Amino acid sequence: MDMFKHASNYGSIVGAVGSILLKSIDNKDFSSTGIATSQIRANLACMNLLFPEQVSTVHMSYLEAGSEIITTNSLTCNRLTQRHHALKDKVYELNKLGAKIAVDACLEYMKKAPNSGHRFVLGSIGSVGLRIDLCCKSPAYLTAVEEYKVQIRGLMDGGVHGLLIETMTGLNDIKASMEAADAIFGSSNSLPVFLSIVSNSNDPK
Repeated sequence: MDMFKHASNYGSIVGAVGSILLKSIDNKDFSSTGIATSQIRANLACMNLLFPEQVSTVHMSYLEAGSEIITTNSLTCNRLTQRHHALKDKVYELNKLGAKIAVDACLEYMKKAPNSGHRFVLGSIGSVGLRIDLCCKSPAYLTAVEEYKVQIRGLMDGGVHGLLIETMTGLNDIKASMEAADAIFGSSNSLPVFLSIVSNSNDPK
């Protein structure tokens, strides 16, 4: 679905998914799953696989509140982050699931409210957390590009309508993520990309 073709003149984008998920975790008992609440709090992306219904509930709450664009639960869902949680090999799946959960929530909402217009999903992508040198051919830069590729591929295969590269603090990180997006898009399958930058006066990059 073409976001720019079907969107209204002004679109309201959802707030942080993670903060609402954290609140929902505090009100749930996960003891039956054998997973400590602290483990889930430290890695919200795992909820796409383990507790998709809770993620869907958060998406639906934003849609019912009037959001026209929601974001996936995938901000830190890259292999460099997930290796600390033994989920490095699940990154593609976690991103694809996160996208599908959000897209399905939009479809369900539009079915319940057919006169409300279209709803869209942006794939949320945060920094991979590497200190990237100025040289675009440095090992850190090339690693970052590959990490972003895996995440973007999962989000696209899950059906997102666009990408939100967010809370970036370094220009080299931004460049790496955009290069990855260009590589995945190829010449014909491009999506709109939105960029959110956090200013850091202590980081010259």
